[in-house]
Amino acid sequence: MAETSLAKSRQGGFQMDFCSRTSLNALQLFKQIDIFKEYKLRLENAIGKKKADSQIEQAIFYVNAGSDNFAFTYFHDGIGQPNKNPRDYERFLLSFIRRFFKDLLEQGAQKIAVNGLPPLGCIPVGITLLPQPAKNIEDKARTCIGYVNAISQDFNSMLQEELEDLQSQHLKTKIVYIDFVEPLLDVIQNPHEYGYTEVNKGCCGTGLSEIGTQCNATTSLCSDSDKYVFWDAAHPTEKTYHLIFRSNLAAIDDLIGS
Repeated sequence: MAETSLAKSRQGGFQMDFCSRTSLNALQLFKQIDIFKEYKLRLENAIGKKKADSQIEQAIFYVNAGSDNFAFTYFHDGIGQPNKNPRDYERFLLSFIRRFFKDLLEQGAQKIAVNGLPPLGCIPVGITLLPQPAKNIEDKARTCIGYVNAISQDFNSMLQEELEDLQSQHLKTKIVYIDFVEPLLDVIQNPHEYGYTEVNKGCCGTGLSEIGTQCNATTSLCSDSDKYVFWDAAHPTEKTYHLIFRSNLAAIDDLIGS
């Protein structure tokens, strides 16, 4: 659910969003690889191939796998019913992920962090737009949607198996999985332990559907974003991202130290 498709940080890292279609802030999957290849050529011309290869080997690649695909393509932005069996769609995405990582590894990437899906059934815009189970409708409750979270968990399990298989085939490469589900569910289910008062609406606007650029200088905001799990209707607040980071610190340290 990151907003930047491919960006080089000052620490020498790259972020890539896996997305099979073009959306507001995401480039198509293999277009990102093409852009990276162009960057490598410019880097080689600037500092020489040997130094360029060394920089790529030491860089950390952060890959966001699947969230936009499920939100935009599988769930149709919440408009209408999904038109595929979730397991079939998960296998379809994983086939693209295999190709993506093959290309990325061929370009010299050796340190890769990959996050799977968040608990999509707990994302505010998902609660607003996706079909609700009968109990939620009866209780008029804005709570997490269980069947959607089950899809997230299932895809993440398959993704982790895929990453483990890739790791076994590329011993010089370090691949770590970044978990969004457990830390997000923890703060949503135990908000008062972390000082939250709002778990199913964003701080921006109504908090029910505004995303990205819909939150701007003209949009009303909550008085204290630290009380909110989500900044807009899809993305966590800075405080929540920090908690997710701390939850994955061991994996991040392992990757940096490799």
